[in-house]
Amino acid sequence: MFELFQPTHLLFVFLVALIVFGPKRLMEISRSLGQTVRTLQEYKEEFQEELTDSIKDRPEEKHSSKAKEPPIRSHDETEKG
Repeated sequence: MFELFQPTHLLFVFLVALIVFGPKRLMEISRSLGQTVRTLQEYKEEFQEELTDSIKDRPEEKHSSKAKEPPIRSHDETEKG
């Protein structure tokens, strides 16, 4: 099966990027990419913490089916009231 991240593929992509951008610009791009990945990881962790906190703070619901069902009225009661 075809695997995308084989070492030879990554080396080829790196060499093409080196030729296209040059060594100085490639360093700037990789530094910027690293900062972006780090920022996204921080956002992900904050989101997970908020989600976990909101789940913990949520009041527990009773699992009784009687508490959720409305009272049953007979046909006679609905005609009167």
